Amino acid sequence: MKKSLIIPAVLVAAGSLFFASCKSNNTDTSMKSPTAQNTEIANQRENVENKSLAEPVSMTLGTDAKAKTVENMQAAFKGETTASAKYAAFSKKAEQEGFHQIALLFKAASTAENIHANNHKAVLQESGILYR
Repeated sequence: MKKSLIIPAVLVAAGSLFFASCKSNNTDTSMKSPTAQNTEIANQRENVENKSLAEPVSMTLGTDAKAKTVENMQAAFKGETTASAKYAAFSKKAEQEGFHQIALLFKAASTAENIHANNHKAVLQESGILYR
């Protein structure tokens, strides 16, 4: 009975970590030569540098975009905090059931999620938004 409870939890956690690490924001699926990739990266860097010199971020983002960014950061902070708590609970339960190695994996995942949450919180605090 104990194995039937912990094994699905381990599979779900491992699967979610795997898929999260495999997610790619690159929507361009065409193959490019290394030279073309380097040129594209250089162009992107130049665009970012020129934009940052031209006007501050506060001027480039509209109020709707700012509000959506803050909303997204707050949601990310909440999600990371929740995930950290869940993994910590899974770790505690695995340890109670005698699965020490699995408990260590969940503890590591919990710690990673806590670090992510703290990074989101720091960004919110640096931007002057107090998250409660």
